[in-house]
Amino acid sequence: MRLVDPHKAVLTSELSAGGPLVEPPAAMVARIVGGEVGAASINHGKHSVRLYSIGYHPPHMVLIVVRDQDFNESTEKIIARSTVLLSLLIRAEEMDSDQYRLQQTMSSMRAAVLHLALNGLTQLAQEIGQSLYPGLFSADQVRVHLITCGEGELNATASKLENALRQQALVVRSPFRSDQLFVVTPEWPSSCSSASAPASASSSSSSSSSSSGEDRGTSVAQQLHDLVADVPGLRMGASHPKPLASLEEAHREAHRALTMAGNSQEKLVMAAREEPGLSFFLDPGAGQAWAEAFLRPLDALAPAVRESILRTIDLSLRFSRLDVAKATGSHRNTVAARIAKVSELLALDLTCLPDRAVLSLALELRALPPHTPHTAHTANAVSDERNLGDLLADDGAQEWARIYLGRLDADRRELRRTLAAWVACGGNVEQTAQKVGVHLKTVRNHLRAAESLLNCRLLGTPGHTHDLVLAMHALGVARVLPDHLVRSPSRRLRAA
Repeated sequence: MRLVDPHKAVLTSELSAGGPLVEPPAAMVARIVGGEVGAASINHGKHSVRLYSIGYHPPHMVLIVVRDQDFNESTEKIIARSTVLLSLLIRAEEMDSDQYRLQQTMSSMRAAVLHLALNGLTQLAQEIGQSLYPGLFSADQVRVHLITCGEGELNATASKLENALRQQALVVRSPFRSDQLFVVTPEWPSSCSSASAPASASSSSSSSSSSSGEDRGTSVAQQLHDLVADVPGLRMGASHPKPLASLEEAHREAHRALTMAGNSQEKLVMAAREEPGLSFFLDPGAGQAWAEAFLRPLDALAPAVRESILRTIDLSLRFSRLDVAKATGSHRNTVAARIAKVSELLALDLTCLPDRAVLSLALELRALPPHTPHTAHTANAVSDERNLGDLLADDGAQEWARIYLGRLDADRRELRRTLAAWVACGGNVEQTAQKVGVHLKTVRNHLRAAESLLNCRLLGTPGHTHDLVLAMHALGVARVLPDHLVRSPSRRLRAA
């Protein structure tokens, strides 16, 4: 007995002792494979040979049975049952394969929708996503949830969330981190306030039995919170409600919340109302004028190219190059080339913390709404090119730096000294330990304590050190910004 596939490859074979190996005519096998006939029989000397089609549609597999005596009724029944069972097994495998292909296609479509939304193509993302997630893309606002778990558990966790939320939320592997899920849930006006925290979301969903959009928005967020709370090893950070066009901003909030969850060992953390950053404390006219002058060499690029490169650079200041490549759909070499181009035009070394921190501030100021001077005094101040040293010496920057670094005072250890050395050593823990003269473990403990107090991730996460660098330089805790970064943009470029 043999089972052969449509290409005549033997899948399984069982021969009795001394049994002949019979090769049926190729034309006969081809007719069964093609579905022209369901069975055939031939005589081969003293042996009877039967051929049976296996499967419910062509091309069929072929079961070849050889006996040294005629096929009786009992044998025929056994073989008939066997062909049915084999056909059912094949159908089950085909269904599994079809289901897998469908899941892969859906996964690719979800990733494409997220990619479009993150890259500012909101309308196109809505048009494609509306057919997949009508409730999500008809909502006034959305909320981003980042869920971290082991890479080996990511697919199972994603499937569990997808099945439970029933197309009410977009569940995608994070394009930035291989151990995170990126979940987008809908938010309607009345659910934005009621779902501001897991506990309040629960009370809101239980206090109303109507099926309005507001209740659905609350229940989706609450379902997600409950699912994450029930699964060991998961941790989640969630953003505040944002328009779909602000998905990148929502992602930043969720990322900060997830960092806080890691620092506090809590499972669920909602983004806190963000404290104003340095850009808020700077004179808007002076700050934007400095940023414009600092980034002016990029004007040599075509507008479309410049925006694409700035998008890549902004992400590269917060994520690894590999993560940026995955998030933007670009090759790693393309990302590296864009970073190199910006480094060349701006005369920066983007492998160094100070250079990255200054560029990050310039991009943040550039993204603010344009400032129009209201008084002659302000207009004159803006017309005079100021350097970064002047900006950081202003009262506003000094106040921000004192508030930011003041959080470290809650710990009696010399965290500022360790952090100053760590920044000066470019974030190298081993060199920091040598510079300060303490054990490597002590440096790590100080950094983890600072992470908790500053609500940021210093170890292993690009981008969270920028405020620390600028605050330390502003207060003179550590003069980590070299002169070429502090001087005015025009003088800096002439010197370069």
